[in-house]
Amino acid sequence: MADSVLVDRGGGTWQVESGYLRDDYLAVYLIVEDGKVAIFDTAHPGSRSQVEAALAELDLQPEAVEYVFVSHLHLDHSGGAGHYARMLPNARFICHPKAAEHLADPIKIIEAAKDIYKESYDRLYGEVIGVPSERIETAADGTSFSLGGRSLQVLTPAGHSFHQFCLLDKSADCCHTADGFGHLPRLPGNAKSVMRVISAPSQFAPEKWHEAVEQIAGLKAARISIAHCGMLEAAELPERVAQVQEELATFVDFARNSANSADPLAEITRLMREHWLAKLWPGESNPPGESIDGDITLAALGLALWQKRHMNKA
Repeated sequence: MADSVLVDRGGGTWQVESGYLRDDYLAVYLIVEDGKVAIFDTAHPGSRSQVEAALAELDLQPEAVEYVFVSHLHLDHSGGAGHYARMLPNARFICHPKAAEHLADPIKIIEAAKDIYKESYDRLYGEVIGVPSERIETAADGTSFSLGGRSLQVLTPAGHSFHQFCLLDKSADCCHTADGFGHLPRLPGNAKSVMRVISAPSQFAPEKWHEAVEQIAGLKAARISIAHCGMLEAAELPERVAQVQEELATFVDFARNSANSADPLAEITRLMREHWLAKLWPGESNPPGESIDGDITLAALGLALWQKRHMNKA
């Protein structure tokens, strides 16, 4: 990892390398205005040291952090929250109304993650702790917060989960989307730069996700940040929106085509692996597929759950 954990994204926006899995995989964002700080997302528990280092590098004290915006409850986004609360004595923790209970007491989120990650859970997340309930505030769609006079507005597009939100920073002309838009981490080898969606359990909703990317693109912000990982510029958004929409349609096809198989989850996993290997490393005889094993496991589980519910309703 580089000596600095920071990337200056301009307009008082800083991208912090979270240290999760590998470099350029998951980011936390700092918004700085007149010596005051807001943090968007809390990544995993181990990211506390990264954020601490980032604040020190910017010559800012932990007491300067006024807000921590927790985009949603998946532990690669909320897992560090309780540790941040111990580090940041003045910070208010802002979350979706559906997330507050579990941000204070994350036991159900922990149990669900252990069911998914099994023996890998401790390596990925370690100790996840809650945020004191008196420091948690909920924000409905359209709620605005002032950071040294800088307006930060919460938006609540669904699709990836029902407890997620995005944050529109009008001063920087940037919308922070976490996983609400899509997934674009740097991958090894000669991987193509193409958007993916992670249909994580258990609230994947492709029709809502279609609406979410249209809503985000419709803001016409100069940039959008994505947690996995970096910034998208306005000029590339039409292409990126099309990639996400195509991916969502492909996932629905996978669910439909595997519905009558003996083992739908296994079939979805096979289809997803073939699809992503061909899409990300076209023409390569030996692509580094192990780098997306975790994404495949998570996305296949979520799509299989959606398939079961969707097909039962049909």
